[in-house]
Amino acid sequence: MRPETITDQRALAAASNNDPFVLYDAALQAGETAYRHGSALAMRLVPHFSLRPPRACVIGPDDSDAAQLLDWVAREQPWAPRVAAISVERHREPSLHHHFRVGTGGNWDWLWSDSLPARTPVEDRLIELDDAADAEEITRLNELGNPTAESEPGTDRTERWVGARHESALVGAAALHRSQTGHGVLTGIVTHPEHRGEGLGRAMTANLTRGCVAADGVATLGMYADNSAARALYASLGYRVAHAFASRLVRPL
Repeated sequence: MRPETITDQRALAAASNNDPFVLYDAALQAGETAYRHGSALAMRLVPHFSLRPPRACVIGPDDSDAAQLLDWVAREQPWAPRVAAISVERHREPSLHHHFRVGTGGNWDWLWSDSLPARTPVEDRLIELDDAADAEEITRLNELGNPTAESEPGTDRTERWVGARHESALVGAAALHRSQTGHGVLTGIVTHPEHRGEGLGRAMTANLTRGCVAADGVATLGMYADNSAARALYASLGYRVAHAFASRLVRPL
């Protein structure tokens, strides 16, 4: 099996049947090639979060097409040595073990919304934060509320910050990044543990989402698959899951 090569973003979107993940996140880098077999696509992804390494990705609705393309990727390693991880639809994770030595990783979902969420009264508490001036406070908040937050305060990667204070102390923060396709990515949505249940997470998410959708027609985010509270919140604000991924470090057999 020799897959079709794709070197143009428009062609990639068309080959994906305008999959929202391809449209709004998975950009072909200059000089890069993606691969298609039937309904399945394989590509190299560059995350918006600078500390997360590039990874390969195989997506598509047909399990047989995806399995054959994954087999080709494992044999040919078209992006080696630039990728050491791969993402597949979560129900296909067992197939990775047929093709690779599989290491650690995580399960996560990619979500998108083109809906304008209603304004919540708690948004009156929100303030704009400064990436440089507030970086130390945001970092401390992340350490308390979510050590895995990918907002990267103080690095100039964040386009916009919103947050909230209580008696001058920072108790909430959320960031807007840009995906490789130039679309808004909500990330690092963190509430101080002592202030959960006050609606700050909903307020920050709704505020950033509304701004993205109004400006660009869409907002995106990623979430760990086991975060049921976040899942319910995002669904209530109009987000839909486009892909349920398993991402794993891999090595050739």
